[in-house]
Amino acid sequence: MSNVDKSISKRLIFAIVLTAITLVTEVIGGLWSNSLALLSDAGHVFLDLFALMLSLAAIKLAAQPPNELHSYGWHRAEVLASLINGLTVTHTTIQFDCSSCNGGPLMKELNHTERQAVCNGH
Repeated sequence: MSNVDKSISKRLIFAIVLTAITLVTEVIGGLWSNSLALLSDAGHVFLDLFALMLSLAAIKLAAQPPNELHSYGWHRAEVLASLINGLTVTHTTIQFDCSSCNGGPLMKELNHTERQAVCNGH
């Protein structure tokens, strides 16, 4: 692993720790205050944490030297990490959209008129 990769890895680890602390704080705060906004942002922060961990894994894999089985090395791991991250973000966005209007845990407390107003953006 080159010095540049080591420097990036150290920074990614620092970012992972900070993001994990933020995630835990938002989940606790969202559950304590019954806030859908905090919980949805915690989902967003989780995706950020997942992307950071994928990036770190991809950098470590890409640093591996080529061998007989992987003649080009592991540089494609970075592209696969990006693909996985994009698919995960898309899937999570669809899940949040569906659960927000179909009676997610916090939506059950609203009556029908209030729920329609939230789902229609009024």
